[in-house]
Amino acid sequence: MVLRQPEVADVAAVEHALLEAFQSLVAEPERPSVVVLRELDVAAQGTPAAAALAHGLLGLVRALTIEGFTVNALTVAEDGADDGEAAWIDRLSEPRGLSGQLVRLPSSGVGRISP
Repeated sequence: MVLRQPEVADVAAVEHALLEAFQSLVAEPERPSVVVLRELDVAAQGTPAAAALAHGLLGLVRALTIEGFTVNALTVAEDGADDGEAAWIDRLSEPRGLSGQLVRLPSSGVGRISP
């Protein structure tokens, strides 16, 4: 399953978005999942609400991993650049692969990973 970070209007909407994400991710515990986050929000360069949600979702990924779920996070740029997003989603969905990891795919910059 692929879950994309939703838009939130304000901090009050973050709780609802996190609850919906949790319910979606635990609905099928045997199915590997990837949570796709916006790089801008993970870097805390967007709105405070969006940054709070991105980091809350990353915390959820790590907590579910401790509970035995196979779930990873992937950051993507909002500039429309693909950066191999589909290939990384496939790679992070592998049930025998990593779990609880964050892979950042910025469109530029030091430390960029190629698929």
